[in-house]
Amino acid sequence: MAAQISVIIPTLNRFDDLKAFTPTLVRQTVKPQELVIVDAGTLDTIEPMLRSELKGSGIDLVYIRAEPGTSSQRNKGINAAKGDFFFFFDDDVLLEPDYIEKSMDCFDNDPQMPLPLGGVMGTFKEFPKVSRYKTMYKHLFQITHETDELPPIILPSGAARWAIDPSNIIQIPVCGGGRVVFRKECFEDEQWDSFLPGYTASEDVELSYRISKRWSLVQTPYARLHHKHSPVSRTTFDDRTARLLYARFYFFRKHMPRDIKHLGSFALSMVAASVMWSTTSILQGDKHSMKGAQGVLKAGKLCFTDLFNK
Repeated sequence: MAAQISVIIPTLNRFDDLKAFTPTLVRQTVKPQELVIVDAGTLDTIEPMLRSELKGSGIDLVYIRAEPGTSSQRNKGINAAKGDFFFFFDDDVLLEPDYIEKSMDCFDNDPQMPLPLGGVMGTFKEFPKVSRYKTMYKHLFQITHETDELPPIILPSGAARWAIDPSNIIQIPVCGGGRVVFRKECFEDEQWDSFLPGYTASEDVELSYRISKRWSLVQTPYARLHHKHSPVSRTTFDDRTARLLYARFYFFRKHMPRDIKHLGSFALSMVAASVMWSTTSILQGDKHSMKGAQGVLKAGKLCFTDLFNK
């Protein structure tokens, strides 16, 4: 019997983005058996639109209403899904026609690794261009960044170094939650952690790091997708800054060693990241020039509250 595949997508008021995504799912050379949509929005047009788009495709729609929260929405999707493999996508991506096929090829041709293969992450067709100096800054101070010059790892600071476009299938320490497939068995003892209400930054890193203790994870350059970065339902710059910084604090506190090397790397990285985010909006010279600094202050309050409560 062929493996059963479920696609799980949390969404929030992104009608146009889902309408653009669905045809790229229908055109897959290997189709899923079901699309699980966990909708935290207020639009009553999304479900009928999806049923119309999926009509005749052989893909069943499982439509669930939920409260906003990326992690909690994905957990609801897991509980409702019937597949053997769970594909997680953001609602503003577009898939290449063989995305699912190329991802599943990795499981069919399971590479020799110390642990069985549990998750496969695809590769974006393009990454936003980042200046050479900003990349060097992130590398020097161990801030999360993308590169093809060095292997992907979790740095001593707790930040992730991602591979932009590997030439072959490579082992990776963590996966991005908007372009990954996991075996169902990965969730027997794990779920997405809702450590922030609503939009939970870097929850994909935290979950996949836990999964990597029992399963191998890989990135394939053969499964491609485009991320549109929809402006709909985006949080403000200061809120995103606060959540990203707090997520780094949360991950480090939960998972990383507390020796001098790691603590020093983490402290330096957090200071450098705070400076970077504070100055980014100022250098843009717009009316929101203080948003980055406001986000850093919010992150500080979140971190100190966490320390005080625990």
